[in-house]
Amino acid sequence: MTHSSDNSIDARLRDVPVPPGLVDRLKASLSPSDDELDEWLRRVAVPETLTLQLRDVPDDVALDERLADVPVPQALSVGLRLVSPAQRFGGAVRQLASLALAASWLLALTVTAIGGIGAVATALLPLGGGGLIAVSEQAEPTGISAESQQSHFIALETLPFDNGSREGISLPSRSALVASIPIQSPQVAPGRGPGAAAEWTAALGAGMHPLDDVMLLKFGVLGLPIFGDDRLPEIDSPLVPRAVGIQPPLVRGYDRGFFLKHRVFPPLSPAANPQLESIPVPLVTESDVLSRLARSLAEGRVPPQSELRTEDFVAAMNYHLAAAPAGRAALRTAAGPSPFGSPGTELLQVAVQAGQLAKRAQDATHLVLAIDLSQSMNLGGRLEMLQSGVGRLVDQLGPRDRLSLVVFHEEVVHQVELASRDDAPAIGQLLARLKPRGGTNLAAGLQTAVSLAMADGLPPDAARRLVLITDSQAQLPAATLDQLRQLLIAAGEGGVRLDVLDVGQREVLDPVLVEWSENLGGETRPVRSARQLYWSLLEALTGSGPVVASDARLTLTFIPQAVAAYRLIGHEANSLAEFAPASVQAELAAGEAASVLVELWFTPSEINEVGVAELTWRDASDRTQRVRQRISRLQFAPTLAESAPSLQQAAIAAEVGQELTGARDALRELRLKPANSRGLAGIVAASADLHPEVRRRPEFLRLMALVNQLEDR
Repeated sequence: MTHSSDNSIDARLRDVPVPPGLVDRLKASLSPSDDELDEWLRRVAVPETLTLQLRDVPDDVALDERLADVPVPQALSVGLRLVSPAQRFGGAVRQLASLALAASWLLALTVTAIGGIGAVATALLPLGGGGLIAVSEQAEPTGISAESQQSHFIALETLPFDNGSREGISLPSRSALVASIPIQSPQVAPGRGPGAAAEWTAALGAGMHPLDDVMLLKFGVLGLPIFGDDRLPEIDSPLVPRAVGIQPPLVRGYDRGFFLKHRVFPPLSPAANPQLESIPVPLVTESDVLSRLARSLAEGRVPPQSELRTEDFVAAMNYHLAAAPAGRAALRTAAGPSPFGSPGTELLQVAVQAGQLAKRAQDATHLVLAIDLSQSMNLGGRLEMLQSGVGRLVDQLGPRDRLSLVVFHEEVVHQVELASRDDAPAIGQLLARLKPRGGTNLAAGLQTAVSLAMADGLPPDAARRLVLITDSQAQLPAATLDQLRQLLIAAGEGGVRLDVLDVGQREVLDPVLVEWSENLGGETRPVRSARQLYWSLLEALTGSGPVVASDARLTLTFIPQAVAAYRLIGHEANSLAEFAPASVQAELAAGEAASVLVELWFTPSEINEVGVAELTWRDASDRTQRVRQRISRLQFAPTLAESAPSLQQAAIAAEVGQELTGARDALRELRLKPANSRGLAGIVAASADLHPEVRRRPEFLRLMALVNQLEDR
């Protein structure tokens, strides 16, 4: 029934008249033109992650081309040509067979030659005659110096004779021949060396200190440098993607389209929505952006914008903020006009500063650092990591703490004994002058460091701590390793603890280094950043955990009646943060600090109170702490020259980051034209007007040196 009904319906539909041109229009819609097809394809939404991956393809191809041109070191070529034991044994067997065949041929030829010579001599000489040895000399036999006698030689040839003459040639007598041969002087054995007293006197004259060099006197000179000059060139380590930055709420007043297009925060109006009145700010305490930028410029290139973040430039500076109370965190603020923003733009700096540890397990410590300065420490920013970590540690020395340094490569090149916190400037200058070179002599460096760790003259309750900072492995002869074990046993008996910080970025720790540290009650740790190095050194100095503030969280709140708009500089959320938001909570160790910069535009009102900065954290006793600080218009300096040095330094650092990431160009789309329209040249010009204290700071000098290199390009 159903089948017949369907057939009748189909028959009736065939009789329905079709409007003119409908068939052509249907065919045209089913067969679009190329232009229409391109337009449809443009409307297809492409995932942003796919776009980022496609943008990385040219970089990957360029990296492959660079790797193809990497020169192969000679040491690596030699190592690749090494054969296996089986191949070496087979080659030796073949070589012995060849030698045996050659020896048999040589023996046969020698017998044949001797027979031929004997036959010729028998034919030429009478049976009763004798032979004469004629002497042909290359130099006069008399007046020859001892040196020339070593190279003087006599050529012998056999000549026939007949009664002392042949063919008019006068032959010398045998006595004259013997007299003409030079006689070498006998080798006289050297006399006995100096005695024990003479050796002791010579050692004292050479600068040995009997009371300090105990280990040198007991174990002698240890070690042989392991050379690491012939290494493969450094290869850029890929930046592992991670979620960073924050994402403001999707409410009115937030131009999300502009953010997605440029990845730059637009100004936010707190009056547009209550959710925009407050904003949590991530705390960034360290950055290696200056090291990465320096390595890129040394290779003749500028890193892409995707590898740079503005907040990293702000975090790379040391602002020398006022100290916080011990065991607590504090807020520090500075404000003034923005030297680079559009007219009417104000700049606010809010910093979090952690104080020293409230309690220490070790009230007094003698910390000895054995620092490996071999050539390989130039790779991967390890030298900068070392300089930053050790430099920050000096500021945490207590009044009873002492710091000793042993810097070595093939030999010990620097030695600092029992320095205090007052010696921080001198230690900073020493760290800035370090230049890695040569091989690694772990034995010599450890021997000197152990001798310093066991030195006398310390308080009886002072802890003795030894930290080895190296990127090398203990590839030493068995005899040297045995001596080092005995040396470390003696150090352990003297109360010395050994910790090893491996900055070599290898996957597996050296078992020999692990054994050394465990035998002296310490441990071996891999270190990947200056912050990890600082935390480990601080723990060795104090004997306690370095964290002062856990789960630290900073929130800025602005009053709509006073603030027309504000813009957080940096901290933009990347693509990963949209799927897995990054945490705004952080841990702060003793002495660490984090700074945040915000651009502000005020309303015409006369309200003085601008907003509030609030910091919460958990202290060492796991108690929640809170501190609030009001922000007033009275805090904003009228000119940049009158603002705090920390704000001046932060303004320059942030502007460098915004220029290199393209943020300033993007803000022009919002008619936020910067006062500085000359790019990096304008930054260099503005830096000349900063406070003299800022221009002398090492981090600032390094930043401006890199800016000058970028401007030249």
